[in-house]
Amino acid sequence: MFTVFEYPSLLAPLIAYLAARAIVSAALSRFHGGATAAFVALGMATAATLSRSGAEPWSPAMYRLVADAACVAATMAAGSEAARSRRGVAGGGFTTDKYWRQILSYCAAPAVGAAIAIGLGAFSDAGAIAGLRTALYLAAALWLSVSPSAPGMIAAVAFLTTATVFGPVPYAAAIAALGSATAVSIVSKQARKGGGRGRGLRNLVLVLSLCLAWSLRAVGMPWPAAGLAAGLAMGAGRRRSTEAERQGSFERISSKETGYALAFVAGFGVPVAGLSTALPGIAVFAVGVLAAAAIGTLIAGNRTFRLPAEAVAFSALIAAKRAGLVDDAAIAGFALAYLVATPFARKATFPGFAPATRHAMKAVVGISPKGDPLGALSFASALGQPGEPLRAVCVASTEDGVGPSPRDAEEALVRCVATGAAADIRILPSVVVSASVPDGLARAALERRADALVLGSGDAIADILVAFPGSVVEIRRPESFSSSRRLVTMTVAGAEKSPGFLLALEAVARAWGSPVASLEALMIGAPASTLVEAARGLLDPRRVGSVPAWRDIPAAIDARSSREASLAVLLSRPGAKAWNPGHERLPVILDASFPDASIALWYLPGTPGDASAISGDTAPSSAEWPPLIGTAFDSGRVFVDMREAALVDAIRCLTDSMFPGARGTSGRLAAVFSGVARKEPIELAPGILLLHAHSDGIDEPTVAIGSRPAGWPLAALATPVLITVALVSPADSGPEIHLEALTQIASAFRSLGLAERLLSAAQPARTTGRNNTIA
Repeated sequence: MFTVFEYPSLLAPLIAYLAARAIVSAALSRFHGGATAAFVALGMATAATLSRSGAEPWSPAMYRLVADAACVAATMAAGSEAARSRRGVAGGGFTTDKYWRQILSYCAAPAVGAAIAIGLGAFSDAGAIAGLRTALYLAAALWLSVSPSAPGMIAAVAFLTTATVFGPVPYAAAIAALGSATAVSIVSKQARKGGGRGRGLRNLVLVLSLCLAWSLRAVGMPWPAAGLAAGLAMGAGRRRSTEAERQGSFERISSKETGYALAFVAGFGVPVAGLSTALPGIAVFAVGVLAAAAIGTLIAGNRTFRLPAEAVAFSALIAAKRAGLVDDAAIAGFALAYLVATPFARKATFPGFAPATRHAMKAVVGISPKGDPLGALSFASALGQPGEPLRAVCVASTEDGVGPSPRDAEEALVRCVATGAAADIRILPSVVVSASVPDGLARAALERRADALVLGSGDAIADILVAFPGSVVEIRRPESFSSSRRLVTMTVAGAEKSPGFLLALEAVARAWGSPVASLEALMIGAPASTLVEAARGLLDPRRVGSVPAWRDIPAAIDARSSREASLAVLLSRPGAKAWNPGHERLPVILDASFPDASIALWYLPGTPGDASAISGDTAPSSAEWPPLIGTAFDSGRVFVDMREAALVDAIRCLTDSMFPGARGTSGRLAAVFSGVARKEPIELAPGILLLHAHSDGIDEPTVAIGSRPAGWPLAALATPVLITVALVSPADSGPEIHLEALTQIASAFRSLGLAERLLSAAQPARTTGRNNTIA
């Protein structure tokens, strides 16, 4: 059949692999272990189909070449990802007991490997040395099969190397290996400096790492050990790079893709016809793989079962098979174990067939005339899309205000632009004139629709939290944040319920330069399982701990390496339901206990009902609201429990209340607002929609507000709109007047409990004929 085609022995397997990839992505796209097993099975089926179709089979030399190439690609990618993500046994917990339990859990693989070797008669049939080599190869494969960490990979390299029969070591190869390792270390240090030169040097690190693997193979190490060692060296060189996370997603996808290719190649070398007589051996291997995973989980004390799923384990099996220590039953048995474990696996997206998990945030940086802005700029730039410019704002005081002069603010921004250019960060500078620094920063962030406002430490943070509804990040000693070896993320109980929690978790990991799974996490005031569940699979459960109160944090963080750690605290803002006055002591405790550590205090956005503890009978009267809101109450433009089920109808009701005698103007403005809501909605907080514009027909800024507890669904937003705020300023008014009105609105929602009052409708209401208004 294939004899009429050119290069059938090369192109047919390639097409078959691509077809297998499409099949797996459609059927098992969310189960990593099942996908690995499917690639092995489809590789077997492909080999059998080609053989029966008359295609020229691969020669042993051809298969060896392809298998070695797949092994090197998969092991280097896996080693690099493991080293760069900082996974290690020390990160699994925060106590000595957990540390040693993690160490002991690694002993399960050698014990089970020896048991399998004994069960298969390797010691009695081939002698003690061959049996020991078999046990070492199987232990390495078992370590690599379950979420390989850097310690597990180092142990696998040691066992694979020990199991190898070395001949005379060529001096030239040893010198080449030593030189390649030295070059990788030197070039990696230079690549950490970033910029265009840094990116070029990181590409050179890949080339040097490949040379290192080649040299180690020439010394006598098997290809899997050489590839893992080279990958670990390459990943360790990138672990402190600020820009490493920008390519982290690509590296993780590469690790999975090369692993799946390796699984397909491993299956391609297994003849299906001979498996029927090897069923007992297949069962022994499958049971052994599952037993090793279960024993390791129990010893480590993990709540989540360590399931075998990683394709890189087949590199060790291919090497053992080539050495004559195991047969095809080992590959089939591992694949069977992966398949059996699939129903119990946590769903994971197949790489390349799902949207990227990166959620970029639009950040604005507040610049002070004092201090070096580089740390804050680097932190904020990592939150957004790579290459996007970063807005930097410095607030200049008015004549009667307190703060830097316009000239001082301009000079501070000039230094900021120069600092950003040196670090390859594009800066968009802005000077905002305001009598209050918090109000000026909040206005700038609201005007630019920022998700987060990044600041240095200062006394104005409380006022900024009132004025700006989005995330506020106060970072102290930011210059060492991305270069620290560890990042401990602390979540205060209740903060995990914030709608911005997952975004903040991803953002701090990006700012540090590593995946979320590599973070060490502490839950304060709640069980660790609460944090694991709230993280929705982003965090590694082995690296999550808990403390009963914030006073216990210094003792919980390993004092031996606390100087190498940065700290990130995710907490609710004052006025939120989960906030209590004791939270204000947390920054003081951290500063006193870790005076040299970089600390990021991330105040999460609240929910519509969070804004204040003021509610019910204690809600402010109309005279106590900001003037703009008080006027809206007095004029009957605040509607509760609106009956309009469609948002467009509710918007028209609001515009009619602002332009009661000009239905044409009201209709045109309602159409504009409806279009903005569909395409580019702005949220003051989750569930609160802000619509604003300039128009003729009014003499001063006017606001109308409507609420509907049942909500208005909006395709562009993740949650229904519960409250709609429409602000219109005179067409000839300047931006200062409009921004002042926005600040009054934000203040009413964030500090005076307006959202809670509107949704509960606790105050007496009078009927207007169509909706209820609060008077």
